[in-house]
Amino acid sequence: MYVVFFRDLLGEKRPVICGVRLACNAVTLLFCAGIRMKIICNGEVMEIGPVIRVAELLRALGLDPGSVVVECDGGIVKRDEFEFHPLKEGSVVELIRFVGGG
Repeated sequence: MYVVFFRDLLGEKRPVICGVRLACNAVTLLFCAGIRMKIICNGEVMEIGPVIRVAELLRALGLDPGSVVVECDGGIVKRDEFEFHPLKEGSVVELIRFVGGG
């Protein structure tokens, strides 16, 4: 999965997660932008491809699944369900990372 940024019609920079690596040109960015849905991830609106699961979102964001707790639409997603748990339009996702330190 790849995260691509494009500017919408209002000129706002938007992240889009795609399953294929894109050439950096307007046609592919608009194509990718046309097949998206919105979720809320840690309070921020994010646009992602229409068929994406929790594991794909974590990979796209560069997060280690072993160090993240995922809450989706009010329920905890078990780690062994990351590969199968789909996200849908309007899903509310909270990603909680544990950081050690002293």
